[in-house]
Amino acid sequence: MAFEYEPLSSGEYRVLILFPASWSQQLLCALVSGPPHSLPKYEAVSYTWGQPDRTHPVLCNNATKTLNGPDDLDIDTSLRFERVIYVTENLKTLLHRFRHENESRYLWIDSICINQNDLSERAAQVQMMMTIYHLSQRVNIWLGEEDEYTEPAFGLLGHLLLRRPWFKRLWVIQEVVVSKQATVICGNRSVDWNHLFDACQVLEKRDLFFDDVLGRPYISVISMGILRLAYHVLHSTVENEDAPSTLALPEVILRTMNAESSDPRDKVYALLGMIREQDRQNLRPDYTKSVRDVYIQMARQLCLFNGKPCFTFIGIISQKTATHRLPSWVPDWSVSHQAIDPIARYGRFQASKDSALCMEFPREDEITDTRCCLKVRGVCLLTIGTIQHPSPGKSPDRDDHCATLNSYRDPYPTTSETY
Repeated sequence: MAFEYEPLSSGEYRVLILFPASWSQQLLCALVSGPPHSLPKYEAVSYTWGQPDRTHPVLCNNATKTLNGPDDLDIDTSLRFERVIYVTENLKTLLHRFRHENESRYLWIDSICINQNDLSERAAQVQMMMTIYHLSQRVNIWLGEEDEYTEPAFGLLGHLLLRRPWFKRLWVIQEVVVSKQATVICGNRSVDWNHLFDACQVLEKRDLFFDDVLGRPYISVISMGILRLAYHVLHSTVENEDAPSTLALPEVILRTMNAESSDPRDKVYALLGMIREQDRQNLRPDYTKSVRDVYIQMARQLCLFNGKPCFTFIGIISQKTATHRLPSWVPDWSVSHQAIDPIARYGRFQASKDSALCMEFPREDEITDTRCCLKVRGVCLLTIGTIQHPSPGKSPDRDDHCATLNSYRDPYPTTSETY
């Protein structure tokens, strides 16, 4: 029979108990729940779900046990494990790798510890994600099983490891930046997160990431951007370990445009743990909302950043997909921006000097599928003479830009001429 989740009270979350066994034996587990102070010490897991099909059974005891304190863990392992939780192939392998032979292991794994079918619970748990990862003893970053590249990758640490899907995920940034300690695991091999970042810094300084850009996708470049953001937040947190630092909303969303999430709404919700409280007040997770409504809400929040009308994010509005039926003034956060970074990323510009930006939003009760106009007032300076449709696919001049960046290595040709 399928496992049935019991509702959580406000401020509670679940921890998975993974019972000991050898590699070939059936996976057995139990779930305990409670407020943070009552839960046992646990490790959080950061990983990619992989193929979404949940076809692999994990046997679980009949119900979630609510704890009154961390010592209230007397779970009778002789009980019959009659309930089944189905997991993905990648998670099944992870559980086998993480299981000890002689003692239980306490883990927080999102796809098991959160009832994914309960949209209200998902929203509430997303708001607690920063706390869950910060209170864990460590964060284990699972990259998957070893392959023929794993050994040289752990020797080099750069090119090959950064191609793993984990490094493209949006959620992983928050999962790393709030952790007390993080370890990268690939099969039987592991490396401390800080060592990985230091090695990547060396590779970047020696231009090895540039070589990767010319003939292959931007995987390493995207990964380095995620690493750098994680490093920035980690180092700004050192002086206050109990209150992880946060960033301004525009900075976070511009730095994470190319990261991936399976649910397009998470392009907004996965950022909330990293941004300032005043920036996320109107962005509470709500998975009953459509992607369109969530993206409009994010654009409104950006427009009124710091309580002042602001429209700098207009630079990232590019190609649209018809999927979400977005107004023209709302960026499609689900689209990866593969072209050269928008100018809005590099600083604030004041072409209008100190003139106030005048804009008027439609009220929420006025927004419909066909009506969502943003009214702005401005001064006519020039008239557009020609409009050119954007080129489909990749930016046609991206290779030219990359070639230019690499050309600085070539010595200036000798002409033997005098001047």
